[in-house]
Amino acid sequence: LFTMVVVPAYWMVMNRASWFGNGYTTAAKSPHEQKMAGVLGAWRGTVVSMFYLLIACALITFLNHADFAGEANSVRRELAVRVANDVLKNDAGARDAVKAAVATIEPHTHHIGVDPPLSQTDNPDTAFLEPIREALLAEARAYAGGSGAQPPSVPGVDGGSHATIDAEGLANDRFQQCRTLFYQLSLSTTMRRLLPPGLFGMFALLLFLAMLSSDDTRIYSAALTLAQDVVLPLRRRPFTPRGHIMMIRLVSVGVGAFFFAGSYFMKQLDYVQMFNTMAVSIWTSGAGPVMILGLYTRFGTAAGAWAALGTSTAMTTLFVLVQRNWADVVYPVLAKANLVDGLDRLLRAVSSPLSPWIEWSMDEVKCPVNTIEFSFFLALFTLFLYIVVSKLTCSKPFDLDRMLHRGAAGAASDEIRVTSDERVLHPGVPAVVAQSCVKSLLSRLVGITPEYTRGDRIIAWCVFFYSLVFSFGCCFLAVAIWNAFSPWPIKRWGRYFVAVHFIVPAIVSAISTVWFGIGGVLGLRQLFRDLAARKEVNALDDGRVEDGVSLADKATR
Repeated sequence: LFTMVVVPAYWMVMNRASWFGNGYTTAAKSPHEQKMAGVLGAWRGTVVSMFYLLIACALITFLNHADFAGEANSVRRELAVRVANDVLKNDAGARDAVKAAVATIEPHTHHIGVDPPLSQTDNPDTAFLEPIREALLAEARAYAGGSGAQPPSVPGVDGGSHATIDAEGLANDRFQQCRTLFYQLSLSTTMRRLLPPGLFGMFALLLFLAMLSSDDTRIYSAALTLAQDVVLPLRRRPFTPRGHIMMIRLVSVGVGAFFFAGSYFMKQLDYVQMFNTMAVSIWTSGAGPVMILGLYTRFGTAAGAWAALGTSTAMTTLFVLVQRNWADVVYPVLAKANLVDGLDRLLRAVSSPLSPWIEWSMDEVKCPVNTIEFSFFLALFTLFLYIVVSKLTCSKPFDLDRMLHRGAAGAASDEIRVTSDERVLHPGVPAVVAQSCVKSLLSRLVGITPEYTRGDRIIAWCVFFYSLVFSFGCCFLAVAIWNAFSPWPIKRWGRYFVAVHFIVPAIVSAISTVWFGIGGVLGLRQLFRDLAARKEVNALDDGRVEDGVSLADKATR
C-alpha cells in the first residue's frame, strides 16, 4: 500500500514539473500544445503498461505453473550457472561449489489451490538462491578459519571472530549480486525459451529502443538543466548562439559519460526499477519543491532551491555508497562495534507506527531501507528545508504575476476570458447562471481553458472519464467498497484482473495506435512546414533572467 499507492500519489503531485525542460517539454509550439501533449501521453501510457503487464504474466506463468516445472527448473539452473560465472569469475572454488549445489535441484511442482500459496520467501527461486548463499558462506568460513587458500579480495583475513565477520560480509555481498542478477536475467533467459529466434530478436530490439528513448531523454534533460540553471547563471558574459549550443553539447557529453561510469562501476544489488529510482532521486527528491513552490509561491528563493537540491544530491549519493557497500563494509563494521542489535531495535521502533506498510530491521545481506522509502522521506525533508530556508532568506515577496504574465502583463488575455464568460453566463437568468457555473467548475477540474478547440475538449473529457471516473471511481473505489461488505472469491478477482488490465486497455490501445499513427504522420509534416516558415531566432531568448523576467520579454517592454 505504501510503495504502490502513497508514494506514487505524492510523486504524481510534487514531481509533476520535475522533468520540465527535457526534450518533449521544450519542443511544443505553444503552452497549450504542450498541455495537450501531456493529455495525450495518458493514452500512450495505456499501451506501455499493458505491454509490461503481459510480459510479467508470461514470466510468472512459465516460471511457476506446474505444467512448465521441468522447463522452468532448467531455466533457473542456467541462470544460476551464468550468475556464478559472472560474479565469481575470479574465485574458482566458490564458482564450482555453486554449480555443484544447483546441479542436483529437482523441479518444483506447485498446484494452485492445493499447495500453499507461493511467497517472497517460499518459491521455486529460493530453492536455487539458498544453496548459492550456503555455498558462499561455507567457503567464507573455511577461508576465515585458515583451512583453504585466502582469496585476494579479502586482505587481512587471518582467523578470529573479526576475520569471520569480514569473510561472511564478502560472501553476503557476492550473494546479493548473484541474487540480483538471477532476477534481472530471468526476463531475457525465459523469453528466449518462449519465443522463436526471429521473434525474440524483435522483442530484444523493441526493449532496446524503449530503453534508448528513455535514457537519451534523461541525459538531455539533465544536461539542459545543468546548462541553463547552473552554468548559464554563473557565467557573467552571455554566450553567442553558437557558443550556447556548443556548451549544451559539451554538458550532454559529460552527463552521458557520468551515466556510463555510474552504470559500469555500480554493482547490481537491487531491482532495475529500484536502481533507476535511486539514480533519478538525486534530482527528483529535491526538484519537486523547487519547481512547484518556486513557480506558485512568492517566498521561494535561490538559497532555498540550492539547499533542497544540494541536500538531495548529497544524501542520495551517501545512500548509494551505503547501499553499495552494505554487506561487505557497513554491516561488518557495525557488527565489530556491537551496534547491530541496538540499531535493529531502533529501526523496528521507528518503523512500527507504519507497520505493516514499512517494517525495518537489520539485515546482513541488504540495506534495511529500500530506495523508494529513502527517496520519499528525503523528498519530504527537502520540502521542509526549501520552505524554511526560503522563508529565512526572502527579503520581499516575488512578483509572481510579472513572471507568469498575469495581471497587468496578461491584461489582453484576461479581457478575452471575460468576454468569453459573459457570452456564456447570460446575467439575469439564475438557472442558466447556475448551469454555466457547474459547467465552468467541471471544465476547470478537467483543465479546459479558452484555448481548447472542440477536438481538444473531446480528448480532455475522454481522458478524464477514463482516468478518474472509470479507473479510479469504478475499478478502484467502487470495488473497494463492494469488497469491504461482500468480499469477492478468487475466480472473480481473476476475471476482474483480465477485464480491467487486458481487455479494456487492449481496446484503448487499438484505437490509440491508429489515432496516433495517422495523427503522428500529419503532425510530423506540419512540423517541417513550421520549421521552414519560422521567423529569425531571437538571440536574447536563451533562458537568461533578470529581475524575475526573461531578457527576451524585457526587451519587448
